[in-house]
Amino acid sequence: MCDLLRFSTLIMTIMVVFMSSCDDGMHVFPTSLTGSTPANGNEIAVNGTLTLTFDNTLKSVTVNGTPSIVAGHSAVWNAKGLIPGQTVNLVVEWTNWGGSTGSDTITLSVIENEE
Repeated sequence: MCDLLRFSTLIMTIMVVFMSSCDDGMHVFPTSLTGSTPANGNEIAVNGTLTLTFDNTLKSVTVNGTPSIVAGHSAVWNAKGLIPGQTVNLVVEWTNWGGSTGSDTITLSVIENEE
């Protein structure tokens, strides 16, 4: 009888450990902006692009409310409505596939169109 009780206790322990380690889909993994091209503080052309790099895969990214093209850990935004000679604060907002959201600001100086 003691052996059966020990065996049952062992099986129950294994089941509890296994079930508690299963992904229930409720985990949220935060994402951070890890870099940009051009880098924060540099220049962007009026018709330029901003490439953003993140540490997690993304579902969506916007820059000043305009959608970006997202692929894995990066996003590309095509500049629109920028005025040469101004400094702009571009507000980057994102959602990753785990449901986590975040935002950051990139400051760039706007230059004339690239030829």
